[in-house]
Amino acid sequence: MELLGPSTVNIQLNAIDDNKKVRLMSCLICAGPAEQLPCMANWEERKCAQCGHYRVSETLILALMDQGQIFDVARARAWLAAQQGGAVVPHIETAEGLLVI
Repeated sequence: MELLGPSTVNIQLNAIDDNKKVRLMSCLICAGPAEQLPCMANWEERKCAQCGHYRVSETLILALMDQGQIFDVARARAWLAAQQGGAVVPHIETAEGLLVI
């Protein structure tokens, strides 16, 4: 089995990204790797292998950054898991109950 070097992997990832029209970014909940998907204005949409597929309001993201707050990963994942399965992508507009205390 032949191992691929770092430059080969990067080229392959970029090709995949261009074909899917997604960008690899950080998950807004756990900071792990996630796909940033095209989304309506004023929202950020991510698909994370650990947290799932979700949207977060840009207003909330900016407020959390200003306050130095972060999501409680376990609580946010539990909330998202409860929302998954419907026709609508779960969206987080307020962080009540989802932040680290």
